[in-house]
Amino acid sequence: MNIIDQWVNDIPVMSVVSDKNISLICPHTADIAALPMLNIGCGTHIMEGWVNSDVRSNPGVDCVFDSQYRWPFADHSVKSIYASHVIEHLDNPEAFFDEALRCLHPQGALLIRIPHPMHTHSMGDLDHKRTIPLETFFWLGMKGDETHNLKHLGKQRRFIPKVILHVYNDGSIFNHWFVPKAVKRWCVNHLWNTCMELIVWLKPQVQVQS
Repeated sequence: MNIIDQWVNDIPVMSVVSDKNISLICPHTADIAALPMLNIGCGTHIMEGWVNSDVRSNPGVDCVFDSQYRWPFADHSVKSIYASHVIEHLDNPEAFFDEALRCLHPQGALLIRIPHPMHTHSMGDLDHKRTIPLETFFWLGMKGDETHNLKHLGKQRRFIPKVILHVYNDGSIFNHWFVPKAVKRWCVNHLWNTCMELIVWLKPQVQVQS
């Protein structure tokens, strides 16, 4: 078993995530509690207590900008970033992660929510530019010499995945307690349409320069 397979097999599973729990999934220390939290690409999904941003000026949107270009926030000035079903729509997700790293405080967290790569919705939506596999988040934290010198897979050590959650389909049998964890794990990794979403909590690997 290689390191990526070992990491993938250790991913927890869950059934439901509500907006009320998002800030709990992204814990942060008290000394950055006053920093803002960004809800990137919110659309009409407005979250209370967050700076809601989108590329369009919809009702409730606080800040309008394209997340593929420079964000209107200072370096290390944000404690949490939440992007729900955003990066699969981007032409340049690399720019998104570069800007997220720049704006995020080193003790902050980036929470990404995407269609599960083994669900047909991930590829069936014509607005999706790509399917995003689990390995993408592993490679975000790797250097070029750790990816067989494929420098394009890791320009620098940027984000380290701390928690990854599989979200089951609504009404799935896997939501029941009596299904053994080993069975759930095997189905998640091998069967299509077992899960509908991935939720990934990433921590930045960067030092604030004084």
